[in-house]
Amino acid sequence: MMQIKKPSEIYTIAINFLDDHQASYLSAADEHLLVKRCIQHVLEACSYYCSAKYARDTTLQAFSEVKSRHLDEIINVAHSTSHALFVRNAITGHEWVIPIADLIAQLPQFDLIGQLERTGGERLIGNEHFFC
Repeated sequence: MMQIKKPSEIYTIAINFLDDHQASYLSAADEHLLVKRCIQHVLEACSYYCSAKYARDTTLQAFSEVKSRHLDEIINVAHSTSHALFVRNAITGHEWVIPIADLIAQLPQFDLIGQLERTGGERLIGNEHFFC
């Protein structure tokens, strides 16, 4: 019988898939395809015991980490609030604050979830709707 995987194992599955396949999707225009394939891989690796939404969210977290891990900048979670995002350079200590209003104005160019929805249409997995 399939053992249901722990969240950390599911995250590791996503990270490993992205590390192994990111070279095939070097264009920013193809990132949503890499994410779609990773979501499907996570679902298959978990024998569909995790929800499609959980697989999507875990994949997007892993994707963001893989894409950003070479940077020195990190989010300062201790100082950030619901309306202010603090970003700190881990080397120099320099810190920026980004009001959420300014961040919201930039969101359309980072709409990876919207790209997933627009490029694949709606598909039903289990009892939930999942766009990919």
